[in-house]
Amino acid sequence: MNIAELPIPENALNAIESISIENIIEPTIPIDTYLQDAENLVLWAKDDLKELAKVGINQQHINELGVRIDICRKVQTKWIHYKETQSELDKSWKKELQTGKDLMRELLHYFGYAFRNDHNLSKKVKNARKNDRHHALIQNLSNLAVIGHANKELLKKVSFNFTLLDKADELSSQLGPLSAKFKGNKLLVHENKVFRDKTYTYLKLCIDEIRDAGKFVFRDNKKRLRGYMLAYYLKKNAEHRTNKPVLP
Repeated sequence: MNIAELPIPENALNAIESISIENIIEPTIPIDTYLQDAENLVLWAKDDLKELAKVGINQQHINELGVRIDICRKVQTKWIHYKETQSELDKSWKKELQTGKDLMRELLHYFGYAFRNDHNLSKKVKNARKNDRHHALIQNLSNLAVIGHANKELLKKVSFNFTLLDKADELSSQLGPLSAKFKGNKLLVHENKVFRDKTYTYLKLCIDEIRDAGKFVFRDNKKRLRGYMLAYYLKKNAEHRTNKPVLP
């Protein structure tokens, strides 16, 4: 799923996608909190339009802010759902990968002993031990299954469980497509994260324009100025002052 495929107005989508990687602003506070603060700003600025108009902020800016809030909220909702879905896929991949590693260790344990007196077979076992990266693991499971089937007499002497060879074959076939899917998902996760951050940046640029205007216009009016400050940081600062230890 690509969250950039959401129904977003074409002009807004073009503006979002035109934001360069270098100009992306990553969120520093929870998006949901930021969005609520933005909703509050819409109401606050509406009451001050007459004063804000003196520095170029008008109803069109407020309407545009509403549109950008709606886009960012939809994208954030999809991003959260997407992350949760990907988390489950990642868990599934890691579980299967661990199963493959455990099986590999089991095969190498028996093969190492059963083939210890055969130079060529021992060399193949050693080579398999050297590389435990998942792409090599997939191939090694297949290779060891072939070697095992070709040397059953030696394995019988160490009471080897031959069902492990079928399991190695089956797991090797499963892990290949899973590995490709995992890599593809990792790339898509990055792309979706970038788009979410671009959407946040698109919203923030509009918010900052209105906030900066409000701070300028109401610099001497503390009551109205407060509405152009981020409530999140106002709360944090208030908590800090409350919890600040009293020096003796």
